[in-house]
Amino acid sequence: MYEKILVPLDGSKLAEKSLPYAEKLARKISSQIILISVLLFGSESDEDKYHHLHQFYIQEMAKTMKEKAIKVKSVIVTGDPAEQIVDYADKKKVDLIIMGTRGRSALKRWILGSVADKVVSATLCPVALITTDDAETGMGGRKILRKALVILDGTAEGEVVIPYVEELASKLDMEVTLLQLVEQAYEYYAGAQDFSHVPVSKEKMNSIKAKARRHLRKLANLLEGKGITVAAKVKMDNSAETIIKVASKIDADLLAMATRSRPSISRWIFGSVRDEIVKIGDTLVLLVRVPE
Repeated sequence: MYEKILVPLDGSKLAEKSLPYAEKLARKISSQIILISVLLFGSESDEDKYHHLHQFYIQEMAKTMKEKAIKVKSVIVTGDPAEQIVDYADKKKVDLIIMGTRGRSALKRWILGSVADKVVSATLCPVALITTDDAETGMGGRKILRKALVILDGTAEGEVVIPYVEELASKLDMEVTLLQLVEQAYEYYAGAQDFSHVPVSKEKMNSIKAKARRHLRKLANLLEGKGITVAAKVKMDNSAETIIKVASKIDADLLAMATRSRPSISRWIFGSVRDEIVKIGDTLVLLVRVPE
């Protein structure tokens, strides 16, 4: 599931924040890391100048990984960064893209943040994003990929992320917390001119939450049966703030959720809440596309 990991680098220290995560996966799962750098179109002299800079930079990154006995290759392509990253991932059947969401290239100006947004929207491949605004802060011996928070909404679509987390948890000995957010339910009725709605009774909401807990427990039991340590939580809220609070409380360093780029989908798990979650600093966010 994670045999090939693509890591886009733009020459910035911020983009390199993705490397420790890729390296850990490579060591624990024997993944191959592919470092990719994109050379923008420009004048012939510019392309020649920056090609040498890109080549030297990315080869040095690969050399450092090889010295750690990590399987790695480096690639330089030319064109629009997002298009080239997505195209390469599709053609080479990449299993995961890990990239930063902040940073401006020191080699040739392209902003990694906007590129990451486009990649998430266009690729069918799972994408893991790391956000940080502090280029100087290193990992500092901090342990990573220890605790995962899986964000669910009670639908089968939202659960497409579970096998990906299961693979990571079993290979990295990660603790997993399943978090299902329950939305307020309403009863609708026809008014004099249009439809109106009112919140359902407290008893009905308690029944909905109880049903969510039972379903979440079934999912947890399946993971526990595979030797994974699992906790399950149900929260009566669907805001990014709630997710962030839970993540902070359990000290999660990986958030995982389903995503879909189609704008017609309005559910929180496919929309603005996802965008807010991605902004959490120094936390890897794994986004898995729901199949069409």
